[in-house]
Amino acid sequence: MANPLNRHEKLPPHAFTAAIVRRDGFGSRRAFRAVVAEAGDRVVGYACLEWGVRADNRRAKKFYQSLGARVGNARVASLIGRSLIALAAPR
Repeated sequence: MANPLNRHEKLPPHAFTAAIVRRDGFGSRRAFRAVVAEAGDRVVGYACLEWGVRADNRRAKKFYQSLGARVGNARVASLIGRSLIALAAPR
């Protein structure tokens, strides 16, 4: 999803690959943290504790805030603590 988004936003093209995601998300020097949901031996979902959002994307910011995220001035939204636990709870 990151590569098409970069093209859509006319940002410099950065090639995201599975190897880069494994290195940056699960390697010894993580750039981000993620929670992976599994059912049996299959990955069925994931959630990142922080994600970027464009400053002018009011709908996205409102949606993230409805989940309990704090949306800061640096265009970063994050779910931590009770909000993350509530979102991850079985429904």
